[in-house]
Amino acid sequence: MARLFPRVSKRAGLPSRPAAAGEREPAPAGIHAIAYGPGVCEESRPARAEECFPLPDPPLLAWINVDGLHDTALLQAFADRLGLHPLRTSCWSARRRRCCNRPTS
Repeated sequence: MARLFPRVSKRAGLPSRPAAAGEREPAPAGIHAIAYGPGVCEESRPARAEECFPLPDPPLLAWINVDGLHDTALLQAFADRLGLHPLRTSCWSARRRRCCNRPTS
């Protein structure tokens, strides 16, 4: 008798060997800053965190993307400048993401 659903191995789609995490040389850290608002969009690639500040005045919004979470000095520069508590930034560079940035109820 034919099966309604064919058998699928529970291992289907899984890699045949563990992925090598951390063996490659990390790419250099970079910053991509975007200031946008009604009718305006300005992009820049600052070399240091300090070049992203001061943030634009309303109605403009700032989006700052940091590539390279391995550069803890760069992340710490942003955390210090923005006044973030160390517990909020403790998992930024963790290999596995934890849910430390969930809003509290």
